[in-house]
Amino acid sequence: MRNDLSMPGFETRVAMRFGASILVRFPLAALIAALSASLLIPTLSQAGGAGKLEVATKSFDAGRVALGEEVEHVFVLSNRGAAAVRILEIQTSCGCTASEYRETIPSGESAPLRLTIDTSELEPGTQSKTATVRSDAADGGRVVLQIKLDVYPPLEILPRPVLFLEAEPGRASSRKLIARAHRPGLEIVSESSDNEMIEVVVSGAGSGAAERDASIEITLVGAAPAGVHKARVSLRTNDPAYPESLIRVSAIVSD
Repeated sequence: MRNDLSMPGFETRVAMRFGASILVRFPLAALIAALSASLLIPTLSQAGGAGKLEVATKSFDAGRVALGEEVEHVFVLSNRGAAAVRILEIQTSCGCTASEYRETIPSGESAPLRLTIDTSELEPGTQSKTATVRSDAADGGRVVLQIKLDVYPPLEILPRPVLFLEAEPGRASSRKLIARAHRPGLEIVSESSDNEMIEVVVSGAGSGAAERDASIEITLVGAAPAGVHKARVSLRTNDPAYPESLIRVSAIVSD
């Protein structure tokens, strides 16, 4: 009978008691068989034994929202994997909070995630708020949810609260904007400019305008010297919750 220790293989020296050691030879065929068996053992995700987090709709457009209002939306988190998914963390951007979500979602089940946005501290205009859901799902466990909204103030300046004027020396230049009140009873009680070369006058918006619209005429006076002129036009209201609306004006008098 052939001695197995003479076959090609892998050698290692094993320490014995009292400082002695012996040389152990592993047959090459046995070593290859052991390695092959280990490679055939699938990982948890390969075997389909892990959770898989999915969201059918990851983005929601809330449209136009009045400043100060809350926006809520419920996203549905679904586990399409073979094991439960555990929610580890939900990171939200400024002004957005997450509530009413389950920390563990069993295989084959769905669970709601409610996101709430407080617009009282947001700037008017287009906004995008996100929530990042981190979990132990096998596919990385990271899902980003988005809520888009267009925040408008109680007194909205149209088309926007920014104005540019240009004139030649000695000539005045003016443009009109619309101030639209979205809150019942809100009215403009006074107007002012912090630059004497830029004047502002508030009047009725005229026929065809909405009931609470006002016309804002801003003028770069003819006496303005050559150069760049900037102003903050202030519209004061009778509403303590929204006492002022600002219009930023840039003007240039070119030779």
